[in-house]
Amino acid sequence: MFADVIRKQVPVTDEENREYVVILQKLNARSLKKAQDNRQSEISAQMRQFGGDIFKAIQSADPSKQKTVEDQKKAHYDQYDRDTILIQGIHSWTLPAEKNPDNIGRLDLETANFLWHEIVDLSDPFKPTAIAKADEAKDSGPSIDS
Repeated sequence: MFADVIRKQVPVTDEENREYVVILQKLNARSLKKAQDNRQSEISAQMRQFGGDIFKAIQSADPSKQKTVEDQKKAHYDQYDRDTILIQGIHSWTLPAEKNPDNIGRLDLETANFLWHEIVDLSDPFKPTAIAKADEAKDSGPSIDS
């Protein structure tokens, strides 16, 4: 019921294979909405910069309009601003640096993406639409080859 009491420990390793623990917090509806709004603002700024072709790309990024489960899952993550999700969703860590927005911003791309996906999975689990499920079932069914 209360999202902020749900936490998950996730191990991460640095470039020297030292292991640390990051404690993630499930985000509440308000935090998820803020992450969506921040992502939309970023996309809107890009639209103004690049023009109408971006609008078509935004529409095609809607998770419900994607044909494959893989594309839907990517669009599911992409609807949330990664930095907002990380700042709101990282509760604590055992890394040698203090947990703050500046140090969260210093995470390497691989670690940032991993933690972003983990927080989104914890807070808003991905559910493929019927279209993608049907298309994948059709693709994985038996084929008749002569």
